Amino acid sequence: MGALGQLLQQSQLLAVNTYTAVTSVIPNLTPSQTGPIPGTNELQSILSQLAGWGFIAAAFGFIVGAIMWAVGTLGANGRAGEQGKKALFVALIVAVLLGGAHQLLTAGQAIGNGVQ
Repeated sequence: MGALGQLLQQSQLLAVNTYTAVTSVIPNLTPSQTGPIPGTNELQSILSQLAGWGFIAAAFGFIVGAIMWAVGTLGANGRAGEQGKKALFVALIVAVLLGGAHQLLTAGQAIGNGVQ
């Protein structure tokens, strides 16, 4: 057996020893099949609050972008107008992605479930 074979054998032995050590420290490790995962409600609340703040930030970015675009165009400052346009469209894209996040994740899960 070469050096690669010995290294592979040692890594397999280490994996078995690690698994044995972990299972001996945490006996009867069986996930609950009946209820939700602990902390799910808190995580959902945090994500909902983050989405709300994201919408507020997107609305603020949209307004600021529109103002920059208008002031840059009226003041003959093309660069400010272009930056305002970018800010406006980025804020719009962020708002669309935040609004459609649930549908995007659901579609991704359906695609993943279809893979055999």
